[in-house]
Amino acid sequence: MNRPSAELPAVARRIATASLLALMAVQLIAGARAWTATSDEITHLPSGYVNLVTGDPRLNPQHPPLAKLLAALPLFAVDPSFDRDDPAWTADPPREWEFGERFLYENDPDRLLFLGRLPMIGLALLLAWIVGQFAADLFGDRAGLAALALVALSPNVLAHGRLVTMDVPVACFSTWFVHRLWRHARDGRRRDAVLAGLALGLALATKFSALILLPVLAVLAPLAIRRDGRSPIRRILAGLGLAGAVTVIAIVVVLAVYRFPSDPGFYLDGVLRVNADHDPNRAYYLLG
Repeated sequence: MNRPSAELPAVARRIATASLLALMAVQLIAGARAWTATSDEITHLPSGYVNLVTGDPRLNPQHPPLAKLLAALPLFAVDPSFDRDDPAWTADPPREWEFGERFLYENDPDRLLFLGRLPMIGLALLLAWIVGQFAADLFGDRAGLAALALVALSPNVLAHGRLVTMDVPVACFSTWFVHRLWRHARDGRRRDAVLAGLALGLALATKFSALILLPVLAVLAPLAIRRDGRSPIRRILAGLGLAGAVTVIAIVVVLAVYRFPSDPGFYLDGVLRVNADHDPNRAYYLLG
């Protein structure tokens, strides 16, 4: 497969890309400054900060830590107060919602939220750029700019891309994973396979629903092997080898994000906690 020929001058393409990303950034930052805390942010941002400070991931274990850790990094610029003797923190298990409310509102909540949302905005912009690059690889520069514009102006992406939640980050890393796997199929470069493994690991370390990417990898990996005169069986075996290598890289990334825990079942334990806060008697949106 060959990349479609460039349809636009490089300078024009870069100016258009930068303009769309700047427009998207302005909208995301404006919303991040204006919006008060959503319910999930009350536990996501404090749990990320506490994890960074103490190395203890007990708060909000029903979600992997990566997005929360990234969101919490800018908080070091303001050094928020953290009461290590807070009974909601010392409880076993910790009472994450009670602790999160105290952490946010005993500091400067508007400032903490805005700082925590900045890395999420960065990932939303990265998602838009990756989508544009993927479309350009497939169909040319004009299609790439059109796809970028659709993401940059998407109300759904703009709404969620400014929040300390996992949805846009996992979309970003998942799209990057598929794009790099596709590029490996096109060019046969090992670098793209390594980057696919890195992206897969980042997605798995962001949200447990990214586990769906593992069967996707099993299906796509044989298709990502260049023919080069190989028999179908050899291509399948090579595809399994590629899937195994990408998976190993992803596992190392997940272990690193979790700081190489001693519990071998740490990830499964998190998966089983996904519905820990589920109230079967709660009247949700359509039923309420």
